[in-house]
Amino acid sequence: MSPRPFVPLVLLLTIACQADAAREASKKVDDAAKATQSSFDQAKTTIDTAKQTADRSIADAQKVVVDTKDQATRLTDATVLATKKAWAGVTDTGELSKNASAWLTDTAKDSAGKVETVVAKGVQIAPVALEIALVLNAAVDDDTAVEPIYQTIEGDRTEAEIDAAIGDMPRIEVIDGVKVGFSQLSHIDASKKVDEQAYLVTWRREDKLIGFVYRTKRTIDLAMLVTETPRLVALTTKALAEQ
Repeated sequence: MSPRPFVPLVLLLTIACQADAAREASKKVDDAAKATQSSFDQAKTTIDTAKQTADRSIADAQKVVVDTKDQATRLTDATVLATKKAWAGVTDTGELSKNASAWLTDTAKDSAGKVETVVAKGVQIAPVALEIALVLNAAVDDDTAVEPIYQTIEGDRTEAEIDAAIGDMPRIEVIDGVKVGFSQLSHIDASKKVDEQAYLVTWRREDKLIGFVYRTKRTIDLAMLVTETPRLVALTTKALAEQ
């Protein structure tokens, strides 16, 4: 009997070794691929985190700018109001000043002014009135002071009575679809020279009596104030919308 050849066995061993080497090589490739993917994922995460951080930084910076602008605007408005307080006694609380209250009371006595009496006896919603005061006084010149009126119509006052009182004012204009009444206020003391003119401007929106006492050291007549009022009404409406 002839001996079995050894070549096929050697060949089988060689093939087996090559298969092991191939598997090892394949594993290394897979490990390298996984390592590459992991590095890529880590890099992407790092990039995403950096982007989010940058976005937050930008947003924070923008917010600081906005806040600074708001604070700067408010500081400017408050400074303007302080100058009006110096000569006109305008309050920094939203309440009507003693001078404005005296003008209203004096006019009500002399002419039985219905609106003047209503305003004088009404209760100011002071925080809102103050915000309006900041806006309006920044919008007029240094010789003019504006004292906002913002009161709730309640108690023994009705909206119909307020409308009637406004309708009895010397001059009525329709501004932004609302009837606005105008009247010139009397001097506080006829025996004392007063280098100031004062006007009452009022209107109603729902259950609120709104308006202002317009005081100026300049010469101004009612017609001039009527021309100026739509701008002040619009600013008042904007200030109320921002509350």
